Amino acid sequence: GFVETDCDNPGPDKQPGQDGYGIAELHTAIAQQVDQLPEIRQVFPASWFAIKEELSQTEQNILALDEYRTLCERHGEPNSESQMHLSLFLHRLGIALNFSDDPRLHDKHVLNPHWLTTGIYSLLTSNRLAARRGELRPEDLANELPVEKYPPAMHPFLIHLMEKFELCFSFEEAPRSGVAPQHRLLAARYLIPELLDPQQPDAAKEFDQAQCLNFHYLYPVLPPGLLPRFIVRTHVLSEEDRWKTGVILNFEGNTALVKADAQEKTIRILINGPAPSRRRMLAMIRQDFDVIHRDAPHLKPSEQVSFPQHPLITMPYDELEVLFDDDPGTLIKRVVDRTVVSATVRELLEGVE
Repeated sequence: GFVETDCDNPGPDKQPGQDGYGIAELHTAIAQQVDQLPEIRQVFPASWFAIKEELSQTEQNILALDEYRTLCERHGEPNSESQMHLSLFLHRLGIALNFSDDPRLHDKHVLNPHWLTTGIYSLLTSNRLAARRGELRPEDLANELPVEKYPPAMHPFLIHLMEKFELCFSFEEAPRSGVAPQHRLLAARYLIPELLDPQQPDAAKEFDQAQCLNFHYLYPVLPPGLLPRFIVRTHVLSEEDRWKTGVILNFEGNTALVKADAQEKTIRILINGPAPSRRRMLAMIRQDFDVIHRDAPHLKPSEQVSFPQHPLITMPYDELEVLFDDDPGTLIKRVVDRTVVSATVRELLEGVE
């Protein structure tokens, strides 16, 4: 869910615009969510509880898989399948994060989530990397992170985690000369879309809304990381025209502008090119957004389709689907500048279905 807040000086009976507004409601919402977590009331065998307690109290940041298995055996849990089952609970409780579904990450447990988030956040907010418009090289981690907390042997782990959570992507596969041995399995360069130039390129101005297929997502709240994540997922379709809030994609002779507008809480998709492949390109784009939306189901964006030649006049996509099932020839009318404009449901959905 979403709770509107003003974080300073929390207190009761606050009004919008006042310090502390919404903080009490936020506390209640968090408590309700925690209370619903099934792992909170999970009954553990004594051996599992002993393992959990030791991991909770350790000062280590990272635990190798072999070390974890040894610890389990020491506390009376020798079964490897049970050990992995326990690791799932420990991950959900935030005690020992593990990513067993990823072969690049499965052999390590993160015992200190703050170690993980602080390291990645330091890279996402680096002025030095921002000056390079988000270009990250594996050797940069030695300059951006304190070596005593983030030794070079852990740098590949951090980069692979950023790839897993679609915070960066590699755009040069072959390692360059001079790369340290621990980076041999890494690409030579990565791009962090969060650190791209905020300035929109001139190529984006070439899209004529009236001549393009127009499709929009309207959100109750538009997370700032949503579009950068989309850029990561679709980077094979883009080249140089990427910026912090938008990207231009190319596919089968079509060009698509995908752009976020934080003030309007909207992501706009404009596709120009042959109609048959327009539909396929939009289907691909919507599929990527569907994956991203599944990770945040409470966002529930509204999908809108524009009238031909009138991109600012829209119809909800779900309504058009119902009307299409009833009669594709249904005529939809709207008034634009005291003039009636109309289109059939089929015409509005052309290029969307």
